[in-house]
Amino acid sequence: MPRSSFEEMLAERLIFFPKNVSIHGDVRQMDGTPVDPEMAMYLMHLMRPVAQATERIVVPDPSTMTNPQRHVSPKTILTFSGMPNAETRIDVEGTLTIHLGMLAAFASLPATFELLHSVIDTPDLQWSHLQTFKPPENVLAEVDRLMAAWDASAKSGWQHVRVSSFPTDSQFGLYRKMSDGMAHLVTGHELTHWFETVYRPSEWERRIAETKSDVQRWLGEETLLMRPQVMSRLRGLLQDPEVLDNWTHEVHADCGAFDFLHASSTHGGWSQSAKKLQRSFILIALLFSLLTLLEIFNQMTGGEVSVKTHPPASARRALFVHIQARRCGMSEQEFLLKQFGAGVAVGALMDAIIGTYVNLVESRMRR
Repeated sequence: MPRSSFEEMLAERLIFFPKNVSIHGDVRQMDGTPVDPEMAMYLMHLMRPVAQATERIVVPDPSTMTNPQRHVSPKTILTFSGMPNAETRIDVEGTLTIHLGMLAAFASLPATFELLHSVIDTPDLQWSHLQTFKPPENVLAEVDRLMAAWDASAKSGWQHVRVSSFPTDSQFGLYRKMSDGMAHLVTGHELTHWFETVYRPSEWERRIAETKSDVQRWLGEETLLMRPQVMSRLRGLLQDPEVLDNWTHEVHADCGAFDFLHASSTHGGWSQSAKKLQRSFILIALLFSLLTLLEIFNQMTGGEVSVKTHPPASARRALFVHIQARRCGMSEQEFLLKQFGAGVAVGALMDAIIGTYVNLVESRMRR
């Protein structure tokens, strides 16, 4: 396959991706001309963590694989679609497809990243601080630009990718850590789906059965994070075996994404240090909030929103908490207080940001 103009531009600078990673399509300015070298380098930095994450993955227990091996390198496709999602094709080989639109969305929120960290790092942060939090104008404007970028990309048939905000020099260090971590989460989610192609069938079935039991237990026990009327509707929905299977695979992949992120941040090991766990919990909570924002975008623009194939973001967050609490041998309330505090704070702050933004949009529409 001939190289795209983007790949040619990188090759001129002796920048190449690993053999398991390929780029499909090309990136252009809105007027159809090639991107300039500076933007090409910026896009390369968005793609870099995905390429690094998939190049050489350590398998903790090779005996669980159909063909035991210590390292795997899944076929990975990076596309120039502006669509803010990713997917995994489960076939003989298995392929991860990561759309640049998803990575660009993470890269478009430097002021939001900065705000979240400044609040969470506040000494003696209290719940009352979160309850009275008012999102600043620059963060709301950043969210508005991201939604406008999604709208423009959707109208182009998702052919164009727009990075709607860029970090300042002072924001760049934190932005790189956060956007790279979010890229690891998305990659880890798709990798967890992909592992179905390499696990022994009995091992894969065992893992899925365990997660399905977690989902069914959550349906009977959830009282903290979801409203009773919502849970009543979800219990009815998940009586459909196909929907239950779909949710089970997505929840399994969410937990796998968290494990992949945290193991990556500890260089292949597993650390229970409070600082590293806090960063991982911040990132997974932020991912759920961004999925909420995407749901709102789809609702506003008439896009597809199906709770039969994927749980809504609020349920994904609640299920994650339920499963992690069980892993830690804690009640959900104890887990939220002792382990997931930073995640709770991020969720509360992002709920306030998203809620305020939605109110602003509705106010505009009434004028």
